[in-house]
Order: sequence, then C-alpha cells, then structure tokens
Amino acid sequence: MSERILSALLVLVGLSSFAQDTLPQAPAHRLHLEVSGLYDSNVLSNEFIGALYKGGVIDRTLREAVAEDLRSSNRGGLVLSADAWYAWRDTLRQRPWTWRVGLAHRTMLGIRFAPDAYRVAFFGNAMFENDIAQLGPSAFHHLSYQRLAFGGGRPGRWHLQLGLVNGVRMDAADIRSADLFTANDGEFLEVDLNGRYWRTDTATAPGLANQGLGLSLSGEWTFLRWGNMGRNTVTVAVEDLGFITWNAQSLHHRSERTVHYDGIHVDDILDLDGSLVGRRELQDTLGLSFEKASFTRPLPGRVTLRTAWGAGLELKTYEAVVDWCHLPGYLPWAGIVRRFRVAHPGFVPEARISYGGFGGLRVGAGFSSAIGRHFLLRMQLPNLVGLMDRTAAGQAVGLTAEVRW
Repeated sequence: MSERILSALLVLVGLSSFAQDTLPQAPAHRLHLEVSGLYDSNVLSNEFIGALYKGGVIDRTLREAVAEDLRSSNRGGLVLSADAWYAWRDTLRQRPWTWRVGLAHRTMLGIRFAPDAYRVAFFGNAMFENDIAQLGPSAFHHLSYQRLAFGGGRPGRWHLQLGLVNGVRMDAADIRSADLFTANDGEFLEVDLNGRYWRTDTATAPGLANQGLGLSLSGEWTFLRWGNMGRNTVTVAVEDLGFITWNAQSLHHRSERTVHYDGIHVDDILDLDGSLVGRRELQDTLGLSFEKASFTRPLPGRVTLRTAWGAGLELKTYEAVVDWCHLPGYLPWAGIVRRFRVAHPGFVPEARISYGGFGGLRVGAGFSSAIGRHFLLRMQLPNLVGLMDRTAAGQAVGLTAEVRW
C-alpha cells in the first residue's frame, strides 16, 4: 500500500510542472471531489491490523507484541470518506451569496477497550483462573451512511447545510462494566455485565441499502479576522451534527445482570491459541438476546476550530487546527501545517505535525498544485512513518481535485 501511495505522489508532483498560474481567488463556480482514508491506533501496529484483516490464526509473537504495549486507555479507529459538491455564486438582496449542493459517503469505526478485553479475546482466560478479568469499560461504534446536503451562506463569512442521511449499517456497544470470573479448572464462569448493544438487521444486503433515515447539520463561521488588513482568519466548523433513526428490523440489547455458566470445556477456556473476536462467538458467550425495535442514535459529528496566517491569498503559510469527533476512542486532535513558497508559482509543498485522534504524535507532508487557471490538486499524507514502517501504527492519505471557473 505504501509503495502505491508513494508512486502516486511522484506522478502527481510531475503533473504540477504544467501549472502556469495560480487559481482565481473568487471563482463563480466550483466542482469539488475529495476522497480520504485513515486508520490509526495508539497500541495496534500496522502489522497486527493487516493480520487481523486477513483473518485466520494470528501469530502468537505478534499478539504478544501488542499485549506488551497495552495501556489503561487503548484506542483505534477507521474513517473512509468520499465527497462531491458543486458551489456557485449568486446575489441575494444585492449581496454576494454562495449556494452548495453535495453528496457524501462515510464509513467510520471508533473503539476503546480495556487491557483485559484484548487478553481474553486473543489469548483466552487461562491467566485469569480463579481471578476476574475486567473487560470494561469498553465501547465501539461502526457505521456507514450517505448524505445529500444543500445550503448556502455569505462567501468568506459563513455557510450552513442541511442534509438528508441514508443509514446503511450500524453496530455499536457501550460496555460500562464486564467482570468475567473464571473458576478453578474452568468449572464455571460468571459475567457481571452492564452495557448496551445496538445493531442493524444483518440479513439486509450491504451497499446502498436503506436501514435508517436521519438529518444532519453542517457549516462554518469565520468569526474573527486579525493581522494585516484582517487577512488572517479564525473559523469554527461543524460537520454532521444530527441523528439516524434506524428501522424496526434493527436489534437492541440492554444488560444489567450477572450471568452464570456451567460445563465449559477446560481446553477451550484455558488454552485459546487463536482469537475470539467474532460477533457470534462473543454474543453466544455473553448470552445476548436481542429485541427488534426502531431506535435513534446520534451521528459521529465533528467540531473543528481553525486559524491560518501568513502569506498567500488562499493557502496561508501557517495553519493550526483543533478538532473532536463523537466516536469512541477519539481524543481531541491538534495539528499545525507549514507551507513553503517555492520558485514554481503553482506548487506549494507542506509539512505537518499532529497529535491525538485515535493515535499519538504523527508527522506528515503534502502539496497543493494549480494546473492552469482552473484546476487544483491537493494531496495529504498525514502519517509518513506509518506508510513506511509495518511496526508503526496508522496509515492515512487524502486526495482532492477541484475545478473552478
């Protein structure tokens, strides 16, 4: 994967040699296409994630390497997104106005887990004989949805978008506590479980299937300008603040009880050489029985605060960003970008550093390139170490193309 991304980067940099001029600052029309992918963790390495994705038995040495790095707060997540929108300028009551209509797809996963939850899932509970494994607090939220949005606002000041959301699938759990006691020789198990679990109908085919409908609100507001003639800005933005109401075929379970199990085979309980991460296996083990019912869950909305300063009309020399996303395991994320002005007027490379989100400290790079007067290309590689090192955590790439006229 990393070799393909680096090859694509070289090709795109070569295309920038055709750039003649920078793009106009205030185009009347903009067609914007953007795709990005990210997964990250503060404890799960790329090598481990790759083995988990392929399935089968994961090498014990690899599982033990992760176990040695476990901490009190273990996190991981995935975000795959695609956006396409068209914006055009107009006047409303003799004032400049911008309208926008767009489509988006999101697949998102956020997870946080207790150290003992990992140990039981990937080694069994031999080490907890006559002891308690604390599997909580833990949580995860996995969902896919599409959004059709329309909105408008004042260019350079604010805009709002209202979106209609199509829910495709959802799987979520919030485990406040789950204490697993294993008696001597596996004679019996007891689970003191306090948590909730939601999921959509698994019999429905994936893709663009409709399993829920909702609404979302997105927008941004530049509320402060500073520096030379107020050219530097401070902006707050929100994305997908809203909800999805999932249909009546969806499933829900709530547990606040202690479950007792007898007659567990000792070899299976005390000497697990593979991994116990399948949904059916965990469901059967914990005795979960689901009720069919419609329910409403919030979207994983995002709030962002951004400021930019320095030279450049559109892309400033420096940009600082702080954001937070409503997903388990996602901590407040902060990053800073430094852009460089080179001899070529249409090509702007950048370096970045960030901390937080699903992972930790990350160093990245990217570039923006104006090809002619109407085409803009951007590429971002937020985690360079993760792209090149299998033992590191996380990979990410983003690509944007925009036509202006």
